[in-house]
Amino acid sequence: MDLALPYKIEYAKSGRASCKMCKCSIAQGSLRLAAMVQSAFYDGKQPMWFHEDCFFKKQRPQSVGDIENFENIRFEDQERIKLRIEKSSAGGSAKKGKKRGTAEVNAVKDFGIEYAKTSRATCRGCEQNILKDQLRIKKTVYDTEVGMKYGGQPLWHHIECFVQLRSELGWFESGDCVPGFKGLKKDDQNTVLKLLPAIDAGSACNIKKVKIEPGVKIEEEIMNRQIENQSKRLFKFRDLVVNQMHKKDIIYLLEYNNQKPANGDSERMLNQLADMLTFGSLLPCPQCNSCEILFSKSGYLCNGQLTEWTKCSNILKDPERKPCKVPKTLKEKYAFLSEIRNKTEHRIVKYNPPSIAFVSNNTNGKMENEPTKPKVKRETPPLYNLKFAYVGPKEAENNLKTKLSKLGGEIISKLSENIIAVFSSKHEVQNMGSRMKKAKELGIHIIPIDYVDLVESNPTNAINYISSTTLCDWGTDPNSRIVQEEANTKKSKSIYTKSVAKSMTLKIKDGSAVDPESGLQDVAHVYLDKNCKYSVVLGLADIQRNKNSYYKLQLLESDSKNK
Repeated sequence: MDLALPYKIEYAKSGRASCKMCKCSIAQGSLRLAAMVQSAFYDGKQPMWFHEDCFFKKQRPQSVGDIENFENIRFEDQERIKLRIEKSSAGGSAKKGKKRGTAEVNAVKDFGIEYAKTSRATCRGCEQNILKDQLRIKKTVYDTEVGMKYGGQPLWHHIECFVQLRSELGWFESGDCVPGFKGLKKDDQNTVLKLLPAIDAGSACNIKKVKIEPGVKIEEEIMNRQIENQSKRLFKFRDLVVNQMHKKDIIYLLEYNNQKPANGDSERMLNQLADMLTFGSLLPCPQCNSCEILFSKSGYLCNGQLTEWTKCSNILKDPERKPCKVPKTLKEKYAFLSEIRNKTEHRIVKYNPPSIAFVSNNTNGKMENEPTKPKVKRETPPLYNLKFAYVGPKEAENNLKTKLSKLGGEIISKLSENIIAVFSSKHEVQNMGSRMKKAKELGIHIIPIDYVDLVESNPTNAINYISSTTLCDWGTDPNSRIVQEEANTKKSKSIYTKSVAKSMTLKIKDGSAVDPESGLQDVAHVYLDKNCKYSVVLGLADIQRNKNSYYKLQLLESDSKNK
């Protein structure tokens, strides 16, 4: 299966597209980059275009190999983009000295530390909820669906879990370098400094630097110079074609040399013609005999069909060529075509593979609902995800909240059937206020504040202590009020996946069912003309492109009205 790359680069075909960051138009012919995101309207990816400078403020590609069409831009643009990616994707490695480079500064900005504002965030290490007011640390990532669409997604961790994953997450500085550190309490600052000392990036990752032999380095420099020279000649012809030739003449010249013009994209056709004028015309594919062979990331990719159902995916590193022929009429019309050499040339291919992170995320072979283990083993607190209420003086509530949060519990103000117990006193039970009456009505136990101390000394009996320390003469089984949490060990589903019912009842009318998505299943039926039912499903399944799409068309007729 071909992997659809997460980014794309090209020269703007027109000036109509606007940058998703600054909202200004992208001038025709200028270099633009896109993050490829799932379309909300069809089964496919659509580009979110940016100016070059804006792109690197919102996105963090790991490698030039993650960018589609990178090999078809000018050599000097390739080198500049490569350098910007190296700077933007550098990890936060600890270095001696006071000054940090731009790469290190950008890397540090992707991290942050704070007290949790709510209890909704899930730790990406242990996959347990991070409770409100607990210390949490984030890394902003850009290669997830959310990150690519919105320019970064913060992934939160417990501080203890972050410590175990710091090498994987790319944090090698000391804890006081994390943005937000100065806003922490003094005790918490000391804890962070103790848990996060500066470490050496090389030893943490167990990376050995590969020594590049002088001969290999010289060969690479020679190859780069050859690619640069070829790129200059290719873009010389390409610019002349763009500025002078009409589309019908471009198509005619390609067909004259037995090349099938690339469909659907004028840029691909321009690249195809520029390649032919520079290096010679390509002979048909030896596998499928197609003449639509286009230069791609790893060589020349055939776009033909082996059979009616099978696409040819033959990649030619050094395809056979013949000299490009130019009709006399076109030479007279376009003077530059007289410069075409009557010989062929080998085009040098330098393959830039996709990043390891991208490949592993797209080829891990795990099904969406397949259980996965947390990265960090963390003991579940004894009162994890249990909700309590409090009735009594406000002064004691804050101290109780602090103690309870350390044990995983939470105090909420509203009484409901999900409350496992209410903290209060015998005095409040005797007074029998409105909240106490509500607790009795719901069968919720009233327990003393000392309950927290008992749980701290013996966490295994946390639920049993509710019944044994109760201050009231009512109360149902506490176990029945524990809300069963959905397993967090399932792989997160796509943000573009719609939640639907596991089962659905369909109404059959005249042998056909109206699709429930229409919302008309109760008032209409599928139109029937003699024996012909006006209902059809158009399907498209393509394993190579990872597509499984369908359109459902129905002609509906009202049950009561003649329409």
